Amino acid sequence: ISLDEETKWIDQEVIMKWAGKDLLQRARTYHFYLKVSHVLLWVGMLSAIFTCALLLGMYMQVNFPHTPLVWISYSHIVGINGGLAIVFAVWMWLSGTSPSVDSAPQNTEQPSLKTRMS
Repeated sequence: ISLDEETKWIDQEVIMKWAGKDLLQRARTYHFYLKVSHVLLWVGMLSAIFTCALLLGMYMQVNFPHTPLVWISYSHIVGINGGLAIVFAVWMWLSGTSPSVDSAPQNTEQPSLKTRMS
């Protein structure tokens, strides 16, 4: 018994059904990782902003001891921007506004088996 004879019992429609299920599973997995990557991107950007505010504020405090307004102003401005970024990120998350791959036109009409084989 050869492999060709063994798989003849499998109907093409069944194979297409299996492929469709696999494709749907991969799309769900992709969308999950897309959301996770957006969250991690925002966490990384926000941590960089707050680290910058903290470390450069400490640097300015040590190097410019006679002008405390410099480091206080800098740290507050960057900290407020970080807070606004958090508000913006939460708004983006709650409103569902995010880059999407669904903008491509979708062809819901599938060609029949006969047109694919010819």
